[in-house]
Order: sequence, then C-alpha cells, then structure tokens
Amino acid sequence: MAEQLRYSRHFLLSQWDEDCQQQLAEKKVLLVGLGGVGSAAAPYLVSSGLGHLTLVDFDQVSLSNLPRQLLYQDADLGLAKAAVAERKLQLVNSGCMLQSWHEQVTADSLNHRLADFDLVFDCTDNLNSRQQ
Repeated sequence: MAEQLRYSRHFLLSQWDEDCQQQLAEKKVLLVGLGGVGSAAAPYLVSSGLGHLTLVDFDQVSLSNLPRQLLYQDADLGLAKAAVAERKLQLVNSGCMLQSWHEQVTADSLNHRLADFDLVFDCTDNLNSRQQ
C-alpha cells in the first residue's frame, strides 16, 4: 500500500501501471559520472522507484562543484563523490539498493561488469573520461 501511495503520480500516466512500476523496481542501472549531469540525474532515478543504482566516480567534492552540483554541500568537501552520493541518495529512497565505486572507469574495467546492468548512464563531464 505504501508503494502504491509513494508512486501514485506515476499511475496517472496513461501507459504506466503497477506492472511497469514493478519492472522498474527490478532494474539495475550503472551511472558513470557524478558531476553536473550525474548528480542531477541520480536523485530522479532513485526517487522514481528504480531497484538498484550503482554510482561511479573517481573525483572528490571540491568547492567549485557546489554552485552547480546540488547533491553536495560544504560538509562534503574533500570526500569521494560516489560515497557522498550513495549516502545522500539512500535518504531519498531507502528502497533503492545503492552501491558506489570510487574509481575511474575504462573500457577494460567495465567490460566484464556491463552484463550485470540493464542500462548505463554516461554522465561523464570531460572528453578524456568519455573516450575511455
């Protein structure tokens, strides 16, 4: 009942029903990059009812991140973005299984892991990372 109430606005969409919501709850998503795009996308994914989200970023929160990456605050300066994001997103929806990897991904490091995910979000914010 609580799940139906939580996601009741989703059910107002003509092509969305409880089966669709259940399918979303069973999905595993990999989100690479927790900068401007990733830190904005992650809360929406978690609050939508996604079942599992793995967050990947190698960077730490810096002062220049704060004006445009609303997931982070002053108290997070110097901490790993992935760990901070995991902790804060757990507060958004405790029903979403969260995992964080503090690492820079490459094609080699992801190749054997991609089969574990239904969808990958490339939220990298620099060309060097994107070309890996």
